[in-house]
Amino acid sequence: MSWHAVAGGGASNRPVVFDHLLNERLYGQNGPLRAVIAPGKPLFDYAAEVKNARQAFVANARELGLNTDLDELPEPVVDGAPAKVRVIGVEWRFGSEPPEYNLSLLAELPGSVLRIDQVEIRRAQTLEGQRLSDEGFICLRRSPNSLQSQTNWSFEVRFSSPLSNSKGIAEISGVLQCVGAQNLRTVELFSGQIRSGEEGLEFGTSIENVAAVGTGGEKILIRTRLEPEQLVSLTAVDEAGLVTSLERQSQAVMRIGQEHTYSYFTRRTVPRTGKLVAKIMSGTVPVRIPFSVTNLTLLGQPRVAGAKF
Repeated sequence: MSWHAVAGGGASNRPVVFDHLLNERLYGQNGPLRAVIAPGKPLFDYAAEVKNARQAFVANARELGLNTDLDELPEPVVDGAPAKVRVIGVEWRFGSEPPEYNLSLLAELPGSVLRIDQVEIRRAQTLEGQRLSDEGFICLRRSPNSLQSQTNWSFEVRFSSPLSNSKGIAEISGVLQCVGAQNLRTVELFSGQIRSGEEGLEFGTSIENVAAVGTGGEKILIRTRLEPEQLVSLTAVDEAGLVTSLERQSQAVMRIGQEHTYSYFTRRTVPRTGKLVAKIMSGTVPVRIPFSVTNLTLLGQPRVAGAKF
C-alpha cells in the first residue's frame, strides 16, 4: 500500500494518505475525460492506395502466371462486325517462278470465335491498279495467349508478286468465315480434393493425374464427356478464391468412346483442394467478319501522307 509520512507525526500515529488523495490536494479535482481531434487530411490515403493496388493487381497476377476474377472471356462476336487487321510480316520471294508475295496479318476480332474456317480475299490491289491474285495458300494461327486466343488470330496469305517499282498496296480486304458460340456459360466441373481418381459433378468429369513437370510447373489430366469444341477454358480455384489459369495442350487430347482425356498445364502448382471451373459452349452459329487494310507500303507499313514511295 502506498503512503506518505506527514511532518510532525510519530511513527505510531503516522496517518496513511492514498496517492489519489494526495494528487487531488496537489493538482485539484479530476475533470471529465475528453479527446480533441484537430481537423486535417489523414496521413494515409486509403482510397488512393486501394485504387493503385487494384490497377496493378491484374498485371502482377498475370506476371506470376495467375488468373483473376477480373479476367473474363470476351463476348461472342456479332455477325458482320468488322475486325481490326494489321500486317505483321512480309515475305517476298524473287527467285521463285512465279515470284511470291506473302503477307502475314493479325486480326483482332470484335468478339470471341471458336474457329476460323476460311479466309476469303475479296480485293487485293496496288496503288497503280495492279490486281494481286490470291494464290490460295492460307495458314491460320491463334494467339498464344490463352485469354486472347478467342479474339486474336493471325493468318498468312500468298499473292502474286506486285511490280518491283510499285508505290504500295491500295487495299487488301475480305471476309473471315468463322464459327461462333451460340451460348457460353460457366460450369463447376469438380469440387473437393484435386487428386488422382476423384470424380466430379458434371459431364462425367474425373481427375486422372496431377503431376509436376520437369521444366517447372504442373500438369493435370482430366477425363470428361465434353467435346474439344465445347470446352473453351478451364481454371482451378483454391479455397481462398485464388484462380490459376490452366493451358490446354492441344496435342494431348485422347478420345475413348464418348469420353475425352485432356492435358492442362500451369507454370504454378495446381491447388490440392478447391474446384475446377470451365467455360463451355453449347450450340454454334456461322459468323462472317469483314476486314480491310489500306494504303500500305510494300513492306506492310502505313504510308506517310505525301510520300512518293
